[in-house]
Amino acid sequence: MECIETVNDGECILIKGPANIEVKEGKVKVLGGTFNAGERIVIPKGKALPLKACTPTTLKIMSSSIERIKEDIPSQWRIAVEELDKAEKPVVVLVIGGVDTGKTTLTTLLGNMALERGLRVAIVDADVGQSDIGPPCFVAMGLLNHPVSDMSKVELKDAYFIGSTTPSAYPHRMIAGVKLMVERALMLGSEVVLIDTPGWISGFRARDLNVALVYVLQPSMIIALQNGNEAEGILKAFSSSETRVIRLPALASCKRDRETRKFLRETAYRRHLSGSINVELDIDRVSVVYTTLFSGSILNSDDKRKISEVLGINPVYAEASFDTLTLILPSDVDVTREKIEALRLLFKGRELHLLRETSLENILVALLDRKNMYLGVGILKKLDYAARKMVIYTPVSPDKIATVLFGSVKVVENGEEIGSIRYGY
Repeated sequence: MECIETVNDGECILIKGPANIEVKEGKVKVLGGTFNAGERIVIPKGKALPLKACTPTTLKIMSSSIERIKEDIPSQWRIAVEELDKAEKPVVVLVIGGVDTGKTTLTTLLGNMALERGLRVAIVDADVGQSDIGPPCFVAMGLLNHPVSDMSKVELKDAYFIGSTTPSAYPHRMIAGVKLMVERALMLGSEVVLIDTPGWISGFRARDLNVALVYVLQPSMIIALQNGNEAEGILKAFSSSETRVIRLPALASCKRDRETRKFLRETAYRRHLSGSINVELDIDRVSVVYTTLFSGSILNSDDKRKISEVLGINPVYAEASFDTLTLILPSDVDVTREKIEALRLLFKGRELHLLRETSLENILVALLDRKNMYLGVGILKKLDYAARKMVIYTPVSPDKIATVLFGSVKVVENGEEIGSIRYGY
């Protein structure tokens, strides 16, 4: 529904997405950023934004939900802005909290406020399941060059592939990725580095990841958003250290259900896959990572015969390295656990990795150049084991690709998630 809304100086409204807003007259503040007459603000489905009029303002709004509110941001959040102003630069800030507590909103606010003070700002988006700056499954780093209402508008500079939308799947990659992105942000001269973390804070493994991030990053401050005391198990690890800890109330905003979160991920996939075509790569001319495939030697005929005798079928492809045995099996054949155990005994001392011939089709992949720098994202469409070729759907030019990293999430060309795979056996 389209309407013209007049907002008096100092008044605030909350608009829920999907929404399209044009500032017709006056100017508004959106999460610390100033938007003047003629500028547009887009709010995606599943998100909501508070606007505060800086002058008598007229807005043209396309949205089904507009609500008058008392303040654009919680008054307690201004403590974080003040602490950021006082902090010695460069400053690294780690924002933690559960799902839908307002971490991204606070990160955007702090980034916009720092930018308006003339500081160089970088944002590390580590929320791999709800990525804004980079594709899902990545820890991404971007530079804030102008005020933004949504972090998807932040300029992407670099990204590190985790391979899953769940941080619990590969916590070691999470630590490496966040550390690397912070280092690269500082190398680019950023004076403020803000880290937006995933909402995984409950349970020992979640605590372990968050505590490890603090030890590795040594941030100037930790900002914790809480509905109660759910982050205290993490924060108490630093009660006797010099690390500055700021506790703030969570934002009471719209909660996103599973379907909405999936919709936002699929929108992000489509954005980063835009302009893709199928490109063919020679397997022996690129490095293939995050899989045991193509890391060993093709088995000799004698070993292949032994495998066929044990399993009762001929594998499509078989290779072994010092510590692994990797087999690609026909997609329409079942193998009993007894046969698998017999195979383990035959190749004792090696990890066994079994995959169906079609298992890897449509997995999300990351593409790197010869300096191990992020080029883009793609979808693995085909593996030809005999010809040693792979086909990837990607916007990246094939002549630039030196490394292909395999993920565990499956995506098709329109961005739809269709499942995942588990490596190993």
